Amino acid sequence: MGKWHQLRQNTNSLFIKLLTSFMAIIVLLISFNFLSYTFFRNNVTEEILRYNKLNLDKTVSDYEKHLTLVRNLAFTLYFSPDVELLKISSPRIHYDVAGQIRQNIRNTINNENLYLNNLILYFRETGFIIEREGTSPAETMFTKYYRSDSYPYDFWKNEFARDYSYKLFPAASFVEQAWETPNPKGTLIPFIIKDSANAKLMIVAMLDAGKMFGAFHQSINRNLIVLDRDGRTIFSSVLSPELGITLDKLPEREGYLKIGTDYYFYSKHAASGFTYVNIVPNAGVSQQIVKLNVILVTLLVLAIVISVGTSVLFSIRMNNPLKRIVQSVQQLNAGPHAPRARSPIKEFDIIGDRLSDLMQTNRVIHEDLQHKNSLLQYYTYMNKLKMIRTNGLDWKESAEPEKPFVLTVFDITFRRSYYDQMETDSDFAAYFLKEYIATVMGDKYADATVFQMEKNQILALVFPKDGEPPLAETLAEMKRTFDRDRHYCFLTIASSPVYPDSSRFTEAYEKALALLKHRPLGDDTIIVTEPGEARDGFHTFTLLEEQEFHANLQAGNAPAVVQQTMRALAALHRKRASAREFAEFSRDLLNKTVRVLAALQLDGRLHAEGDTPGERLADCHTLERYEAFWTGFLSEAAGWIKRKKEAHDPITSFVFHYLEHHYGEDISLELLADKLNITGAYLSTYFKEKTGMNFSDYLNGMRMNIAKEMLQHSTLKIQDVAAKVGYHNVNSFIRMFKRYAGLPPGEFRKTAQQEP
Repeated sequence: MGKWHQLRQNTNSLFIKLLTSFMAIIVLLISFNFLSYTFFRNNVTEEILRYNKLNLDKTVSDYEKHLTLVRNLAFTLYFSPDVELLKISSPRIHYDVAGQIRQNIRNTINNENLYLNNLILYFRETGFIIEREGTSPAETMFTKYYRSDSYPYDFWKNEFARDYSYKLFPAASFVEQAWETPNPKGTLIPFIIKDSANAKLMIVAMLDAGKMFGAFHQSINRNLIVLDRDGRTIFSSVLSPELGITLDKLPEREGYLKIGTDYYFYSKHAASGFTYVNIVPNAGVSQQIVKLNVILVTLLVLAIVISVGTSVLFSIRMNNPLKRIVQSVQQLNAGPHAPRARSPIKEFDIIGDRLSDLMQTNRVIHEDLQHKNSLLQYYTYMNKLKMIRTNGLDWKESAEPEKPFVLTVFDITFRRSYYDQMETDSDFAAYFLKEYIATVMGDKYADATVFQMEKNQILALVFPKDGEPPLAETLAEMKRTFDRDRHYCFLTIASSPVYPDSSRFTEAYEKALALLKHRPLGDDTIIVTEPGEARDGFHTFTLLEEQEFHANLQAGNAPAVVQQTMRALAALHRKRASAREFAEFSRDLLNKTVRVLAALQLDGRLHAEGDTPGERLADCHTLERYEAFWTGFLSEAAGWIKRKKEAHDPITSFVFHYLEHHYGEDISLELLADKLNITGAYLSTYFKEKTGMNFSDYLNGMRMNIAKEMLQHSTLKIQDVAAKVGYHNVNSFIRMFKRYAGLPPGEFRKTAQQEP
């Protein structure tokens, strides 16, 4: 009986319990690893084959749907009323119809999801071309603007006689023949659509092969080849497109073959007759599987040896000091003790009997006192910062005299990615940041106090002592930690100077807040130590620049408003403007743009879908983000304005088209009214109502914008520039230019050449 009792006592020891627990965990992990290894080894090849088959099916579906979509769009254009009119007459006569077709082509190509480089209308009888850039003879188009050794001019002429309605041709490199060096157009796939019964017109859709491949073939294996019914290669992403097989070796509609060390996955589409082949190298996969097997087995053996040895050693090292603690407790606490629930480990029974009640009581008292002291301290500092009188009820830490202090403000900015990706709100994150700051400050400084002043603002009050690390060193260490979460948020850290006593808490707080306003542009955590350059106000448009911006925006002139805004942002950047000044400038510019849209009843589109412009602007913290936002937003807003003014309005469309091509001639309101068979007064009123601008202001603004481009990008004399934009009196041109630009032409050219 004594031996049995001794055996039970030994098995209840902490050492045996720890060792048994470790061994159970080791066996469980080894079993899991072994089963995972076996499953992986047996199924990896099958999964690779299944993945590649599904991936190829997705590629085939996307390619075929896209070709069908482009074909339907081309046929819609082919049989449109405007095109039908040009089929029976010369397009040079109906230039306004040709211009409308050109605009339709541009609208279609601007849809990035169509991956179209161009849509070319080739009229057989006249040899005339209409495309996105305008009109030209067919020979010029295919020998200069779209030149390819694979597709000479004779090829396009001969395709009229071929008997088909639509056909896809192999991809080839196209270039635009410039004076010195050819300008590459990229690798394009010609797609010809025509009426085989009456081929007066042929539409050539130039598909961007690279963009289609990038969008439709999402696979780690980028080896795709597309063949037509005759086995010709339509597109290949392989450097050496030699398949090693022919179509007659692919009897099934889909499947795969293994040739040499490679898998050939293929799929034939029933409607188009195209065959899609994806080549997957097998040698690398097999080699990696073998290498992985060796690594897994080696790691498994090492894990077993190390785990068993570590378990024994750790159990011994943990058991020995506990035994000494038990002996000490037994000597100090000899005597009877109250019964309680027993533990299966004898050492824990003894420790629990002697210390649990004492520790529990001590912990409750300590936590209660600490919580109350923290609340009193927090409210005291808040009252001092906000200058609230408390009738002498402030918390006093000690009877010591007032100590020097430094107040540091941590201002948190949450990025848009935080709200998009994190499930918790920003208040929760701000709380954890406060706890981290409190932990670091408490470890470094004996009398540090950290509390939250505002929703995204945390204050740290430090009373520096001899022997404690410099505050700048601690803030730099914390910055490195904050930088790890820069994808979600960043902080602006500002510290006040050292103040001698707590009566100046409010002054220190205001000093730190003033430093926050001088944060430079950027999306990193920054420690602001010195105030920036003092300025009366942030850069904004002058009165003339505001007039120019307003006029260009109302005219829907996207390049002009974007260019003017980019110049303003660049000027702010050169002057090292703060992030606050960038934000105020952008908010002011956004308000101007929204007012113009509201006047034209277009402001409803700002809330149509997604984030509002104000929300997107709030997430701009770098110059690049500001430039990207304004380029996209102003281009979109100007496009809305231009489309509204031009939509279904033949009168303003004619005026815009005529001015665009004849701005250098003598133009008057009466001249255009005669061409439209209406009175000049009616045209003036109509133009003002539709565009929001007087005819003369629009014409002068267009001429001055063109003159600016000539002055910036050419060496023409000022009198030559004046003549080209329709001013035969150079003095009149100079006066008008100075009115719109704020500078004479000569000074404008010098200023533009000095800008980077």
